[in-house]
Amino acid sequence: MKFNNSFIDAIELDENSLTKKESFSKKVLPFAQIKFINNSLIEIELYSGFEICENKVEQLIQECLLLTENKPALALIRVGEYVTFSPKAMTFSATPEGKKACIAEAYVINNLGHQIIGNIYLKVYRPAKPVNIFRSEIKAKEWLNTFHNN
Repeated sequence: MKFNNSFIDAIELDENSLTKKESFSKKVLPFAQIKFINNSLIEIELYSGFEICENKVEQLIQECLLLTENKPALALIRVGEYVTFSPKAMTFSATPEGKKACIAEAYVINNLGHQIIGNIYLKVYRPAKPVNIFRSEIKAKEWLNTFHNN
């Protein structure tokens, strides 16, 4: 990967790279994996086939806050195939309480169904903090870069 001195690119170097040492802490849950990278970025991978309900959103928030020592961070969320979100999960996650672990969230989705649900979430639930939906992880990280040090 090319290094251009932007915040997110700096933490995206290959693990074997001699250019930059990446530090991270990680938590594995039955439905997701959370990484806190270089004390700046939360990466969440939602595993394929799970329904994300309000309790799971609350658990994700608690685990993120433990990893970040209660400091909000930028969040990159990869949504696996066949992941569904309950209406209560979407309602809660749009509130200030549901966003307390993050500064901004970038969702990376890989299918039209998730894109439609994401757009509904943005328009109907109107999240309390910046949220955007992307099909490209590179674009998502570029967008998150705009919030670094804000």
